[in-house]
Amino acid sequence: MKIRTQTGTILHVEKSPLTQILLDAGLCTIVQDAAPKPLQPTKWDAGIVQETGEPYLIATCANGACASSHRTHRALGPTAAKAIFWHCGRGETAPAEVVKKFESLRAGAAED
Repeated sequence: MKIRTQTGTILHVEKSPLTQILLDAGLCTIVQDAAPKPLQPTKWDAGIVQETGEPYLIATCANGACASSHRTHRALGPTAAKAIFWHCGRGETAPAEVVKKFESLRAGAAED
């Protein structure tokens, strides 16, 4: 757990009888971790690259401070559902309907 001393220093300590004595004496306080921020909305889509005819999966973060974007091409194959888009310090996978659209486009491209 984390505690803040009277001088403002934050320390990582084990929960122990000594820590409890310090807390009871008012010599330190417990520091609560902030809840993680929710992921910003991500725009997902699948489409066809005009020049090559290959399908792609694209993800774009709506958070202006992050604004990450990633496009993945045909190489995903059957692992499209497991592709991770990293943004805002976290990973996110594509929604099932977008994966289904990508796989449908990939199957159509394979027939050509």
